[in-house]
Amino acid sequence: MKENTLFSILCWSHEMNNHVVRKEKIKKLLDKYPEKRNETYSFSSNRGLVDQEFISEFSKLILPELEEFCKYTEVNIKITDVWSVTYKKGDHHPVHNHGSLGLTGILYLDFPKGSSQTFYVQPWNNFVTDTTAYVPTSSGEGDIVITPKFVSHFSPPQKTNKPKRIISWDMDIVE
Repeated sequence: MKENTLFSILCWSHEMNNHVVRKEKIKKLLDKYPEKRNETYSFSSNRGLVDQEFISEFSKLILPELEEFCKYTEVNIKITDVWSVTYKKGDHHPVHNHGSLGLTGILYLDFPKGSSQTFYVQPWNNFVTDTTAYVPTSSGEGDIVITPKFVSHFSPPQKTNKPKRIISWDMDIVE
C-alpha cells in the first residue's frame, strides 16, 4: 500500500525582527485610525476606515519580513488592505475568510500570555469521523502568519483581562 498526499495548504510564519521598537511605530500609526466597536461580532476594528497612506506606511514598517517572504516563496505581492482588531476579554471573531485569490497576513501586535490563538478550519471533513478539524496557530507576540485568503479561520473568546491586538492585511499576487 502506498500513501500519497492529494492536497496541502501552505502557511508561513515568521517572527518580526526588532518587534518591540517596530510595535511602537505601528501603534503610533494606528493612533491616526481609531478602532470602532463592532457589537455584532464582539470586537473593535478600524476595517474600512484606513486609507492608502496607512497601507503604505504599514507596508514600510513590515518591509523586511515581506521581502523575505517574497524571496522564499518566489512570488511578488501587493498589500491591498490593512486593519487592526482588538479583542477584550470575551470578545471573539466568527469563522470567516478573506476571499478566493491571494494571501492574508496577521501580525500579533499585543498578545498577552494566555490569549486565544487563531484557529484555521480544514476545508474538508475527516474521511473516517466526518468531523471538521480546527488547527490553532502557535503564535506569540511579534509573530506574523500568512495563509491563502480562502482558508477560513476564527478567534475564540479572548481569555485574558488584557486585550489582544492584531493587525491583519490582504495581499494580491502580482507579476
